[in-house]
Amino acid sequence: MRRIPYILLFCLVLALPALPVAATAQTMTFVEDFTTKQYCDTTLTTADWDTVAGEVKLHPFVPSLFGSYDTAGFAVSLAVEGDRAFLADNTNGLVVLDVSDPANPILDGTYASPGNVRAVVIAGDHAYLAADDAGLLVLDIRDTTVPSLVGSYNTAGNAEDVVVAGDRVFVADGSVGGLVVIDISDPTAPVYEGNLDTNGYCQKLALAGDLLYAADGNSMDVFDISDPANPFETGFFQPFQSFIRRLITRTPVAVGLDKQGGDAQLVGDLCRPEQERIVYKGLSPAKVEAVVQADR
Repeated sequence: MRRIPYILLFCLVLALPALPVAATAQTMTFVEDFTTKQYCDTTLTTADWDTVAGEVKLHPFVPSLFGSYDTAGFAVSLAVEGDRAFLADNTNGLVVLDVSDPANPILDGTYASPGNVRAVVIAGDHAYLAADDAGLLVLDIRDTTVPSLVGSYNTAGNAEDVVVAGDRVFVADGSVGGLVVIDISDPTAPVYEGNLDTNGYCQKLALAGDLLYAADGNSMDVFDISDPANPFETGFFQPFQSFIRRLITRTPVAVGLDKQGGDAQLVGDLCRPEQERIVYKGLSPAKVEAVVQADR
């Protein structure tokens, strides 16, 4: 699978001012195939404009280690809220790190869970833990040095992952519970609302808008949670002889077009911490519209 997004087609629709005698404006369409840099502002363009391949792409990016902290357990999941990182450290419970200096994380607090902490999500003043055979645990984290248990619900299976949507918590509860729905209107008293059967061992969850994706080993199930109190399955995907353990959802490449003077500037979020830019020069349209197709 390619990790680098390629912009395959870039169209500028230039609407020129109408002539005094014309009934409608004239329209000119320009299709960029990236085989020349006729309109490329080479000074401001940071993306790799490859005229040989006829494409624009990101420059190679190699991440480097910036900071680390070795926990006593086996860190399997984390959530970051402000300058605190909450680690699901399996048998070691929940570990809270102060990451105000990301190069030097320091221990801020811990919570010894009655079950192995598989996942953690933060919502307001509470941390919601998927704690294996202890089910769902709710911690008060207003004082991150001493997270305290304020609520819990012991699910029927093994809580592997957790997602919060409004005043509902969805728990991936293995093969017994499937997808469990819990009302957390009062975080100190979680209330079981029901469960949705998945096709295997419900292990990981990923939320994208009103859709909740569940990896259950044998397949991926998709649930509509636009009404969190009444979720329902909308579909599933079952690959051949594979075991799904992780889910990642990504939004499309975000592209914005800004006119600065007579030039059109495309600024896109191309999955990098910093933005890569494609800047055009020598175009002075009254109206500029961009159409971008991206293949990840």
